[in-house]
Formats: sequence, C-alpha cells, structure tokens
Amino acid sequence: MSKIVDVISSFNPYQTGGKVIGAIPMIMTLYLILYCLLLPALYCAYRKTEIKINEVVQRYKKQMQMLPSVPLFESKGMMG
Repeated sequence: MSKIVDVISSFNPYQTGGKVIGAIPMIMTLYLILYCLLLPALYCAYRKTEIKINEVVQRYKKQMQMLPSVPLFESKGMMG
C-alpha cells in the first residue's frame, strides 16, 4: 500500500495486452488477485493448525481427568 502513495504523485502508464493503464489500477488489480490466491491457502494452513491444537487440548484434558483429585490445601477452620 505504500507504493500507492508514490504512484499518486506521478502517473506511470503501463501497457499490458495492448491496453495502456495507470499504475494504481494495475496495483489494485494485482493486490486483489494475490488476496484471492492467498486467502484460501492461509485458511487451509490455519485450519490444519487449529485441528492439531484442538487435538492436543483434548488429549491434555483427558490426562488431567485421569489424575487423582488432590486438594491444593486443607482448611482447618478458623481457629486452627
């Protein structure tokens, strides 16, 4: 996005496929294409990581349930 500030100050025409376009529409189109390509890849990576983390948490909870319940401290009343 910092490139857009540089581009606004000067018009740089680019020719692609027989069309002449400015730098801003080209950058915005490129960003949109990259976003559409990267979003599914990032979602898949996050989903795999989330599943692994959930499995670890569930395994930890099962292990904690197997441990005998031991009170952390005993209360002897007000006078000891």
